[in-house]
Amino acid sequence: MSNIRLPSSPTQNLTRTWRMPANASIPSTPKAIYQHIREIDGICGALDQPQFDDTPLPSFSPVADWYLQAHGYTSKALLHIACAHDTSSSCQDFVMAIATKGMPIAEAVFLWGLITSDDRVADNE
Repeated sequence: MSNIRLPSSPTQNLTRTWRMPANASIPSTPKAIYQHIREIDGICGALDQPQFDDTPLPSFSPVADWYLQAHGYTSKALLHIACAHDTSSSCQDFVMAIATKGMPIAEAVFLWGLITSDDRVADNE
């Protein structure tokens, strides 16, 4: 902390106090991320522009499909979600099926609500 110079008066210009070292490089404008790519257990990549794929994929509900597409879930992740949905008779079954694959429980409960339009949480069943 001894290297930091504090202003000697409240009117001193702070921009003169904090300086970038002469040899530090300033990165060019960072490239914007268009979309993360997600497997069931989390982010595995990023895209800087849209990519279109005409592979037939399972559909859950308009809002769930929009959510899953916007968050960049892969075909493999969507198939895991579809399998969990098709073999589950409750929110708890669904959540446990995809949580064991790595999806956070809170996200799985939210996804169940989007797919089923059911806003009841797992322990109220």
